Amino acid sequence: MNTVEPGKNILLFSMEENAEQALLEAMTPYKKRLLVIDSYKDICLYLSHPEPNVVLISAKSFQQCLAIYYQALDMVKDSDLCDHAFVPLIAREEQREAFKAFANGIIDDFIVSRPLTEVHRPIMVCNHVLKELGIGQSRKAKASYVEQQEHFSDKMKEIVLKGVKRKDTLREQFNHCIVEIDQALDHAALKIQQHQKVKLDLERLKKTLSAIRSDDIRPALLKLQDKAIQLLQGLMDDVEQASSEPAIPKANNAEAAAQSEQKQSSTAPKDPEFNQLYGKEVNADKVIEQMRNLPQILLVEDDPISLNLTLQLLSHYRLNIDSAANGRRAFANLSSKKYDLVIMDTHLPDTDGIYIIDQLKSQQGPNQQTPVAILTNMQSKASMQKAKEVGGAAYLLKPLDKLLLTSLFDKLKLPLGG
Repeated sequence: MNTVEPGKNILLFSMEENAEQALLEAMTPYKKRLLVIDSYKDICLYLSHPEPNVVLISAKSFQQCLAIYYQALDMVKDSDLCDHAFVPLIAREEQREAFKAFANGIIDDFIVSRPLTEVHRPIMVCNHVLKELGIGQSRKAKASYVEQQEHFSDKMKEIVLKGVKRKDTLREQFNHCIVEIDQALDHAALKIQQHQKVKLDLERLKKTLSAIRSDDIRPALLKLQDKAIQLLQGLMDDVEQASSEPAIPKANNAEAAAQSEQKQSSTAPKDPEFNQLYGKEVNADKVIEQMRNLPQILLVEDDPISLNLTLQLLSHYRLNIDSAANGRRAFANLSSKKYDLVIMDTHLPDTDGIYIIDQLKSQQGPNQQTPVAILTNMQSKASMQKAKEVGGAAYLLKPLDKLLLTSLFDKLKLPLGG
């Protein structure tokens, strides 16, 4: 499959044919929306599609479901990732483990399909997650449902249809406002690049962002937040560049041209110093090998300010650094790549960092033995003890500074070349 099929927003991934036949029969009401797939590429394709969707994954065990989803997630860039829900199909004896993952935000829900004793549960779960994703019935379908209710009086039908129409209209207006602000931020970023004046309706922006309270609109908020941060970074870069340029006294055009020509002739380099590798033999394989031998670090932090401060500190050293802003992205990274150190915030938007460490240490994988340092702003004996119990290598208070970092690397016997 190379293209997305329109209208298909419920995916069932299974590598065994007819493995979930009972569930497929129970999903008959969603037949037009359901698509059965059997390759990682198809999962990645739909995770990259702009439309939200539900991903049902069937495998021999719950842990294999996690591996399939998070390996596919790792192949999709954050900027391409669509809003979606992950629902594994599990065996009855795996309910306790699945519920623990659900409670910690690692999965969005789960369905016991082996055996499928609650025939209504697949429909209930899909109804719930589709609603959370903002994929409800169309206004036409809602109206048709109301009209078919024979026990409703005409007055009752009128009241319900009026309310449905009003809610849909308000949602459409809000979504339109989100799109306008999104475009305004893009336009402002372009103006900054061109060193032109920027105008933003800050009151409208403030009013719209304050109205975002429900989780189903959270992706829109995160997207706007990311663009606003990029816009601020562009402004800061301009200010920094302007402050670093020396003040030039006013002079007439002829004098300025003469001074510029004289300066260029007196400072022109005799050798082509613009390229430090010019005239030198470089062994590309050796350079690549040196990069591979650098410590591999994963930084898990959801707060943009703390993330940037920590990245700035780490950038002064010879390290290969990956970052993740939420538990799911961290889980994806840890499932597919070996790290020498994980620096983990405990309070993440979608899960608890302690839970991720517990899963990391209790399951076989590339990072089962990887040391994890807790980075938090909470100085609590209880949380420190909890971190120690799940195998945390260190407990660090924010902000991370040079002394703490040096001590941590010395303790773990990791090289920290500056």
